[in-house]
Amino acid sequence: MLKKIQFSLLLLFTFVQYNFAYNTLTVGDPRASWWTTQGNIDEAVLTVRPKGIYMEMGLYLTFSAKGTNFNQYDTLEVVLDFELPKNAMINDSWLWVGDDIIKAEVIDKWSAFGIYEEIVGRRQDPSILVKQSDTQYQLRIFPMAGGDTRKVKISYLVPTSWTAQAVSAVLPIQLIKASKSNPDLLIRTWIEGNWQNPRISEVSTMNFTAQSNEEWGNFYEVTIPKNNSFSSLTFTLDAPLKNGVYLSRFEENDANIYQLAFLPSSLLNNRKPQKIAILLDYQDSKSTTTKEEIISYTKTFIHNNLSPSDQFNLFFSHSPIHQVSDEWLPADTETINQTFEDLENPLSNYSNLPSLLATGIEFIKTKEQQGSLLLISNSDQVGSESIAHELLNDLTSLISDHEIPVNILDFQNRNLSYNWIGWLAYRGNEYFYTNFSKITGGNYVNVRNNISVYENLVSLFQSFSALITSFDFHTTLENGFCHSRFTLGSTEQVRSINQPILQIGKFEGNFPFELEMGGVLDSEVFFQTLSIPEEDVFEADGRSQEIWSGNYLNELENIETTNTIIQEIISTSIDERVLSLYTAMLCLEPSMGGEICFDCTDESEGEVVDIFEEELLDSLFTIEAYPNPFKDKAKISVNLSKNVNINQLQFGIYNYLGQLVRTFEPQSRLTNRKLEFEWDGTDSNNQNLTKGIYFFIVQTPTKAHSLKLMYY
Repeated sequence: MLKKIQFSLLLLFTFVQYNFAYNTLTVGDPRASWWTTQGNIDEAVLTVRPKGIYMEMGLYLTFSAKGTNFNQYDTLEVVLDFELPKNAMINDSWLWVGDDIIKAEVIDKWSAFGIYEEIVGRRQDPSILVKQSDTQYQLRIFPMAGGDTRKVKISYLVPTSWTAQAVSAVLPIQLIKASKSNPDLLIRTWIEGNWQNPRISEVSTMNFTAQSNEEWGNFYEVTIPKNNSFSSLTFTLDAPLKNGVYLSRFEENDANIYQLAFLPSSLLNNRKPQKIAILLDYQDSKSTTTKEEIISYTKTFIHNNLSPSDQFNLFFSHSPIHQVSDEWLPADTETINQTFEDLENPLSNYSNLPSLLATGIEFIKTKEQQGSLLLISNSDQVGSESIAHELLNDLTSLISDHEIPVNILDFQNRNLSYNWIGWLAYRGNEYFYTNFSKITGGNYVNVRNNISVYENLVSLFQSFSALITSFDFHTTLENGFCHSRFTLGSTEQVRSINQPILQIGKFEGNFPFELEMGGVLDSEVFFQTLSIPEEDVFEADGRSQEIWSGNYLNELENIETTNTIIQEIISTSIDERVLSLYTAMLCLEPSMGGEICFDCTDESEGEVVDIFEEELLDSLFTIEAYPNPFKDKAKISVNLSKNVNINQLQFGIYNYLGQLVRTFEPQSRLTNRKLEFEWDGTDSNNQNLTKGIYFFIVQTPTKAHSLKLMYY
């Protein structure tokens, strides 16, 4: 083991905090540091496992100097600067030395840099991984011969985005694109229980296939090809919500930790159907996001966030404006897919923003004046103060006294123009967007906040619905209490009922778990409670402890810094193996004190075999209901192929919010591979449900198959 070097904590204040984000990969000879060149990632494998409100990702990278002017005898250093989402946390680093895996030791940053530089001078094997800001990290590896490769693994936990339908996490696509020549990215995921249906949301053609390995067990994988043009992609699973709540617990020794995802709308039961006119505007050369990506992100956004009771329409910048439909379209799966399949070159290369906005406003005005606008644009043609004011006056006159909220996503990130207005610098159309959204009661976001297009869309959607003011939320136990809570994202007193609460904390006592929520909604004061019985709580593993510790470290790093605080950060980081601003992960070859990890499992290589692919289930069973629509009872039939494992299927009725309201057990009803269920519009407690649209869902290990039911 390494001997810790004593140091003055005050010296640590000299470390620079970087507030910009970037992904670069360079190789160079540290003896001639003035000359470096872009390096290569020859192989990239990403493993993904859901861990509550976070996902654990293991990124295997193999570096080389392929295609550079270095020769095979040069001794090079690899430097990877990369970005992770805010609130992410690195919890491990491995370095391959020959065939051996060296697991990093976590020590203070000052000592780690001293050791690394000393060993580099002696031409021996170290790697060092450091955190430079809330989102920026750096990995350095030495040595790599000019004709050789070096392999590493970076393990990290990344926060997830939740809706009623889906749980998503951003993939490190930009990190992979830092390579001189992009490799394929192989993704492998291990899911079980209520985590189902893995997919890449933005690309429906990238289908996960079931695989098996003697050592790793069963898993699913997909390859993102090297020619993938998407600047951001998300890994998505079905949301494992029960009545709008996901709750897990981890109990070991003195650590009792819970993770909570909660949708306020599920408890308030007053979600109103959404009507959204989506306006798409594209100006060539103004964004790294392509037209194809924008179309795909929009389709994914509608699928994952709108329910079949919601409605939408699409408008595209053309001359004249291209309007997809004269009426609102239902946001059911079939209509969404058909609408986007019918699009032919919908986006032009030029902006027609004023006409696009005017057309959207007129459409809503003719439809009983109900609906909101969602503008997705990278235009910068109305950036100046005079042009912006003229357009604002025209559009507000057009809206008149109608209530039409305008929500705006600005995805311009190239060739930005700057306009100084009132001693403030506005980029592109920022001045117009800021004021127009504010005047109409909408919201404005842009991708220059280092948040992806899709994540920004989800954030905007959460603001569409009713707002809770004077919001208050509390967690406790019926026989105990909760403490040391960390809530991801907004903790403001004003929030949308669609905005999920993601929280991790500690508890003492016994279940049931209690949620208490209060505030003002539609000018009325409310207070609601929800009790979650022990049988509805998922069991978690030790990653919950690391997630809690990572959030604790993030909080300490963002308060006023003192020697005492720094010492607490370093101590917690070392004890919990979670990287901080004041520590580093250092791998050394065994002769220098590094330890070979004999129980570290390399999940990036090895033989795998195909097993039964769940997507084939589409042709292996059918679902029918009669009558449908129904008034009193519906008879639901599921015809199974002999290849379907019945024990892996789950059957239930869900409402339009994605909440499970009724379950069915098939074992006693199986006759000739045909299952029959009867539903009379009641929930699992035999209570009558309200009339409306419901879904009968057959859940397989990787996919959900649904049939829409109309109960009137």
